[in-house]
Amino acid sequence: MELLGSFPTTWHETRVLQAQLGDHLVLARRHGKRWYLAAINDWTPYETVVKLDFLPRGKTYRATICADGVNAQRFGSDYVLRELERKVKAGDALPIKLAPGGGWVMVLVLEE
Repeated sequence: MELLGSFPTTWHETRVLQAQLGDHLVLARRHGKRWYLAAINDWTPYETVVKLDFLPRGKTYRATICADGVNAQRFGSDYVLRELERKVKAGDALPIKLAPGGGWVMVLVLEE
């Protein structure tokens, strides 16, 4: 909950990256220099690739991800929290996989 509790309550920018009514939603929201991405889906497992084309060119970000764990479809509290080993930038694409009724979040912190 430390990661989710750190999310701001106001946003400077919101972008819908992918959406299918009643099926799935992938959002990117910016507060200051940080980006917060989130994905949710219905009860059908969902896999996609999130393109980071909305990021400013020439900047790199440290990414922390909270994703469904291997038993998430049976235990909603099963999740994996990890920091990517590599930095991400505009033009990168990241695969995500959601369990039935799943969720996924990523926080991008600008490297200065």
